[in-house]
Amino acid sequence: MDSRSPIAFLPQNNPFNNTFPRLKPSPRSSPSPTTSSSLQNRASPPLTLQKSSSPAVKRKASFPEADEEIEDSIMSTSPNPSPRILKRARQSSLSSKRGLPVSRILDNLDKPALIMLISNLLSRHPDLVNEVQSLAPKVTPQTALATISRLNETFHASFPYGGDKSGEYAYSRIHSAYNALLSAIGDYTTHFLPPTNISPPELLSFLDSITNILHRIPLFHNPIHNIARESAFASIITAWEQGIRYFLETNGSFSFVGGGWVERLEAHAVKEPGLRRVAEMVNSEVSWARNH
Repeated sequence: MDSRSPIAFLPQNNPFNNTFPRLKPSPRSSPSPTTSSSLQNRASPPLTLQKSSSPAVKRKASFPEADEEIEDSIMSTSPNPSPRILKRARQSSLSSKRGLPVSRILDNLDKPALIMLISNLLSRHPDLVNEVQSLAPKVTPQTALATISRLNETFHASFPYGGDKSGEYAYSRIHSAYNALLSAIGDYTTHFLPPTNISPPELLSFLDSITNILHRIPLFHNPIHNIARESAFASIITAWEQGIRYFLETNGSFSFVGGGWVERLEAHAVKEPGLRRVAEMVNSEVSWARNH
């Protein structure tokens, strides 16, 4: 120590020497734990005071799910519960497994499959036939002709393009539609024969349309393939005889002649020789009416 210093006269062990400690500033130096805690106690309020300031706003912003649970629990204890409780408790009706209704099963079936299903059902349960007949819409000559016309279109569309339409290959292509058409003609024709609820002109109009459809069926080279067509014409000839007798007994010869039925029957007899006998019988029956 310099002898000229003001504190040079003090002894080296003087307690006042520690009054002015030599501090070395350092950027990494940190306050002592005691000093830090004392400063923290003086700078910040107690922890309980922080919790008491706006608890609802901070908690709702930080913990929305927890607040919803608290709110729901409060609502559940309320004497008038909020509709929100019912919405949360509601369960969808689609969550429970159930069988497919029969109506939806039938929606997936086309008409031929539906017919096959009902036919199989009635064959297993014959006691349901009368009930189905009572519930089904009434069959009229118009609805029957619409069905036969669709089958006729399917039949002619089944022929192959080009080639011999009377050959074996053509018959193999149209065999199924051919039988379906002739079967429908036989069933509907028998249904409308007397005694019947339809009028005589309706019956003859139906037979006239059916005969025109049969005329369009081609003859095949193999005579066996023509048997179904010949049987259909034989049934139609019998139906014409019964229909004409029903007409004459109900409406008389003048109505028959005036309706042009003699000419229509003659036109069919030209195309189908089997109807020639029926045309001759009619001419003898109504000849007197034609001369007046």
